[in-house]
Amino acid sequence: MAELNINNGGESSAITEIVFDGNGNFTFNQIYGDQNGGNQERSGSGTYEVKADGSCTFTVNGEVTDARLSADGRTFVAARNDSASVHNVSVGVKHSP
Repeated sequence: MAELNINNGGESSAITEIVFDGNGNFTFNQIYGDQNGGNQERSGSGTYEVKADGSCTFTVNGEVTDARLSADGRTFVAARNDSASVHNVSVGVKHSP
């Protein structure tokens, strides 16, 4: 997943690998960078829900991101807008081995 964040603290971008378990849980490993320089790493877990119409939500530490899954289930676009100062856009593409 590629991600861009814009907030009062500045901008950041990230590349994230997400593993979905098929039961509403996921884990992630992320490399991100911001205006302070240098790449940083973080990992974690969360929950997800996918509805029949392709709408979905991802929740990490209580923060909910809304998303839309493509018809073939290989791509999603997500956005989070918590306030006038936090904006996040993400695009995820399924890795093909």
